[in-house]
Amino acid sequence: MIEFREAGLEDVDEIARVESDTKRESDLAEPAIYDVQRLRGRWEGYVRRLRHPQHAEEPRVLFAATMNEEMVGFIAGHFSRRYETEGELQSIHVLKGFQGRGVGAELLRRLAAWFVAHQRRTICVGIDPASPYKRFYEKHGARTINQHWLVWDDIACVLEEQE
Repeated sequence: MIEFREAGLEDVDEIARVESDTKRESDLAEPAIYDVQRLRGRWEGYVRRLRHPQHAEEPRVLFAATMNEEMVGFIAGHFSRRYETEGELQSIHVLKGFQGRGVGAELLRRLAAWFVAHQRRTICVGIDPASPYKRFYEKHGARTINQHWLVWDDIACVLEEQE
């Protein structure tokens, strides 16, 4: 059974491992991009609030999906003014063996609920134009604003979806 919870500093190693594994599995990035130590430093900086993505504002949050206490996916987001939005989905990664099983959708629902609880509705997400995952965002109500960015005009639409 997959469990979902808020993630924190104690999860940085697992977050880096999951991102590294998903990037390797997707074959969309060169090995230097999915180096676990580099990713660990990046996520530690994000969680400790020492690393600030462009236009990022506080607060920020991460949610983890775990199975038998091992992380199989995560999502991160923060307030933002990028593209005149109110928040940004910073990152979502789900291990290949858990994709298509609702893990990503549930992580997205949890982040959407967090944004809505903070009265943030217009949310953006950046994406590599070659990524096949663009369909995931579109399926859940995001629209393309340029080749690298999508936006939810109201992320509450994610909460209204039926399985």
